[in-house]
Amino acid sequence: MFKFNKNEELYDVIDKQKDQINRYEGRLRDLVHAYKSLQKEKEALEESMKALTTPSSGGGKKPSTLDDNPTALNEDESTEPDIQHLQSQLHTLTTSLSTMSDEKKKLVLVYQAEKKQFKHEHEVEVTKLEEETQVLLEKNKLLGEELTRVKEKLRNQQSDHEQEQSTHSIILREIQKMLNDERTKNESLELAMRDLNTATRVAEIEVQQHEDYKRRVRQL
Repeated sequence: MFKFNKNEELYDVIDKQKDQINRYEGRLRDLVHAYKSLQKEKEALEESMKALTTPSSGGGKKPSTLDDNPTALNEDESTEPDIQHLQSQLHTLTTSLSTMSDEKKKLVLVYQAEKKQFKHEHEVEVTKLEEETQVLLEKNKLLGEELTRVKEKLRNQQSDHEQEQSTHSIILREIQKMLNDERTKNESLELAMRDLNTATRVAEIEVQQHEDYKRRVRQL
C-alpha cells in the first residue's frame, strides 16, 4: 500500500523552525526591554552626576572661598565619593549596554540565518514533491495507454478459445488493479499538493511577519 508521508514531514519541519524563530523573537523582545531600561537608568545617573558636578548659582554673588565659607571643603569632600560611585555605576551601565547591543546584533544575525534556512528547506521539499508528483502522473498516463491497448487487443481476440479469453481477463484485471492503485496514489498526491499549497501560503505569511518584526527591531 502506498504511503505518503512527505506532507507530514514538511509540516514537522515548518513547526520546528517556527518554534525556533519564535524563541529568537522572544529573546530579542526581552533584550530590547532590558536595553531600554538600562538606557533610562544611565540617563538618570548622568543627570545625577551633572547635578553634583555643576556649581550652584550664586545669584550674582562671587563664589565663596574657603576663607569666606570654611564648610565648602567639607561639602566637596562629602560629594566626591558620591560622584565616584555614580561614575562607577555609569561605567558599569555603559559596559552592559555595549554588551547587550552586541548580543542583540548576534541574535538578529542568527534569526536571519534561521529564517533563510527555513525558506531554503521549504523550497527543497516543495521541489521534491513536485518532481515525485510528475513522475507518478507520467506512470499513470503510461498505464492508461497500456490498458487501452490491452482492451483493444481483447476485442480483436474475442473468437479465441475459452482459455485465452480467461487468460486475457486475468491480465486485464491485473492491469486494472495496477491502474486503480496508481490512481489512488495520484489522488493522494493531489490531496498532499493541496495541503502543501496551504502550508506554503502559511509559511509565506510567517516569513512576511518575521520580516516586519525584523524591521521593527531595527528601528528600535
